[in-house]
Amino acid sequence: MNIAVLGASGYLGSHLCRALSKSNNVYALVRQSSASLARLDMLDINIINLGQNALEDLFDRINIDVVINTITCYGRAGESYEKMAEANTRFPYHVFELSNVSGSKLFLNAGTSLPSSLNDYAHSKAKFIDLAANYKSPKAKFVNIGLEHFYGFADNANKFTSYIFEGCVAGKELNLTSGCQRRDFIHIDDVVSGFEMVIGNFDRLKHGEYVSLGTGVAPTIKEFVCELNQQCGSRAKLNFGAVDLRSGEVMESCADLSIMKSMGWSPRYSYIDGIQEVLKHYKAA
Repeated sequence: MNIAVLGASGYLGSHLCRALSKSNNVYALVRQSSASLARLDMLDINIINLGQNALEDLFDRINIDVVINTITCYGRAGESYEKMAEANTRFPYHVFELSNVSGSKLFLNAGTSLPSSLNDYAHSKAKFIDLAANYKSPKAKFVNIGLEHFYGFADNANKFTSYIFEGCVAGKELNLTSGCQRRDFIHIDDVVSGFEMVIGNFDRLKHGEYVSLGTGVAPTIKEFVCELNQQCGSRAKLNFGAVDLRSGEVMESCADLSIMKSMGWSPRYSYIDGIQEVLKHYKAA
């Protein structure tokens, strides 16, 4: 198949490109202003810089079967809501419209399990999902994957899991919340295999389908952090309770795997096994 990946230079996008390029023609869509394309080095893919009319030209020239949207602006660097809305809502909707005009079969969105009321990031992601799911007479089936908290080696430095992996491995002092929140932590390899399973079975899904993707198990953050600290034999000082819970904090988030299991998918890694897998890379680095 011809598969276009939006946000291909990011952590999730690059992992999807690597896996999908083994048996498909992958078109990695990146902005010319992207900080780095290092994650795409040595991959057998077609890199498309999204300059003037490049996107429209691609859909005119190539019959794109599947579009995967992994573009995400969290607002962690102080981005305005306008910038988040452009990245999380308007641009992916423009691509969704192009995919419908050109006859793509599937538009797969990397969404979030967070409620839309939590913050501007979640709200802007939810707006796109609502627009696409309610698109009139769609030709491209829209499927939203509600991602739980994914992690892996060399993930973005501003993510919580990267903060604790780096801190525990280095034996630093970490200031944390009480850690009583429950989170479904899913290893990046399981995220990728989940996407592949959905692509291979999208004919079983309806337009606007929400597919929850995680492990189906939600340890507390404190359990996750303490397990990591123990596995790496760290002397990190864990200051639980040093940081207040954010307003409206989600206290429990866990994937409902009923749809994924109906396709025959299950996660390879428990959170304990996933921690071990990531630490192997730290030891080899």
